[in-house]
Amino acid sequence: MDSPLLLRTRLLSCVRPALACLSLASLVACGPKVRPPTSDAGTDAGKGPLDAGSSVIIVLDAGAAPAGLSLPSEPADSLGKRGMNLLEAVRTGNGDMALDLALPKEAFLLGRDVPDPLRQWEKQVHEPYLRSIERLAKRHPEVGEAKFVALEPGKSITQVPAKHKGWKRPVWKSRNCTLVVMKGSRTMKIPVGDMVNWKGVWYFEHLGR
Repeated sequence: MDSPLLLRTRLLSCVRPALACLSLASLVACGPKVRPPTSDAGTDAGKGPLDAGSSVIIVLDAGAAPAGLSLPSEPADSLGKRGMNLLEAVRTGNGDMALDLALPKEAFLLGRDVPDPLRQWEKQVHEPYLRSIERLAKRHPEVGEAKFVALEPGKSITQVPAKHKGWKRPVWKSRNCTLVVMKGSRTMKIPVGDMVNWKGVWYFEHLGR
């Protein structure tokens, strides 16, 4: 007959793996929430959330990304410095002061599946960006005396799949971004459009509303 000490050792060897599995299941259940693909993305049976043709939305305040997903990030001070440039551009109506926030020519030429990408960059990105700065300046003359607070991303980011006449590879987009400024004791949030992540840095693909 086995001794009490030997029986206890065998019992613990069976219980520990079960407890480990239970702890892992609890961590998975408490992880960040991933919303279903958007209605216009389409879903096919048997496809995972990152398969072609799907769009994944991750709530920014949900914490770490689920396994298999990596969220684009940029140091807050880097985005903040460029956000201050945007405020100066809106103050003066001069978009050249914030070109570091416009989608770079390189990103468009290499990343977009369009004919004559250089001309399309001029028509779809560069020229509209400068016009949008002018419109924002006219709509918000009050920012002349305002102080910069933050350039905030939208409440969610979306992974947009590659498609014909679109991005050649999936990209992250942040919609409904806001420029936050303070005038006196009043905090103001100015809608400034949608951003796209290129090589870990956020740029405006569509500026203004």
